[in-house]
Amino acid sequence: MSRLRLTIAELAILALTGLGFALSYSSLVRLAEEHGYRGWEAQAWPITIDLLAQAGTLLALELAARGSGPRGEAWGLAVLAAVATLSGNILSVWPDPVSMALHSWPAICMLGAWHTLTRAAVRGEADTKSQNGRRSTNPARPPPTRSRPCSC
Repeated sequence: MSRLRLTIAELAILALTGLGFALSYSSLVRLAEEHGYRGWEAQAWPITIDLLAQAGTLLALELAARGSGPRGEAWGLAVLAAVATLSGNILSVWPDPVSMALHSWPAICMLGAWHTLTRAAVRGEADTKSQNGRRSTNPARPPPTRSRPCSC
């Protein structure tokens, strides 16, 4: 992917993330208020979910770029926050199916876009390493093996 296209995609994902967080925030505040949180607590609760999603995703990206570290745990945190966001948005308008679709759409867009960006970034790292003379760490393509003559 050219650098310009990747930059535009990254900017679009950041804008989508900002809009998604803003739309999700109001739904999650309403849900928190309906279930016992008041004032600043209702307003802070959605931020814990959004920050966990952001931290988990960014940690997973960084660890993937480094090629080491607890990526599984980082993705686990990101997925946990994603499920909480999506569930909260759906539950805030339950059981109206149109409202549930409308409220879940921004979260689904964010998740899909971040997942795709992450895979592109990891793939770009692997391609850069292989172009620099290092072996690619692509698990789908094992390193070539040398043929040995049969000793039959």
